[in-house]
Amino acid sequence: MDLSASTLRYRLISGPLQLEPLRILASRRADWQDWKVTFHVLGASHAVRLQRGETTLIELLACANVEGAPPVLLDLAGNTPQTACHHVAGLVCQVALVPFALEEGDALQGAFVRSDRLELAYAAPSGSPIPYTRIGWRLTERELTLETVHTYPEERIGIRSRSRFQREEAER
Repeated sequence: MDLSASTLRYRLISGPLQLEPLRILASRRADWQDWKVTFHVLGASHAVRLQRGETTLIELLACANVEGAPPVLLDLAGNTPQTACHHVAGLVCQVALVPFALEEGDALQGAFVRSDRLELAYAAPSGSPIPYTRIGWRLTERELTLETVHTYPEERIGIRSRSRFQREEAER
């Protein structure tokens, strides 16, 4: 697997998907409205699983191809500034991807309480800068907002994602 900003892909997936082949390194679970939400730090990537009854949505930002994936609703290159929106399962899902130079700093830009964050440093060769994945989320009655940072020190680049999941009726 090529762990490079150039191979990073954002996917919004509709349906169940086994994440275990991607190495789940840390997870946290929360309830939002009638959704069960699980935040995962994967090997140099992240996933967010939203489940309600038989409905599953997965946000996946990873360098790996996903074998046997259910329908992919959004598929975006991670290293290109992009925005997208998709309506599914009564939610409006909006995402923005923003590459940035690591010299600008790699902290999350939003203010997230400690219980609503996951951060993982990855092993790096001795003397090399350490790559990170950082996830922060905020749950309100109306929406789930999410910010992530994935760093690629050898390329001197980071990728920031911002996602918002909002009930369709709340959008009006």
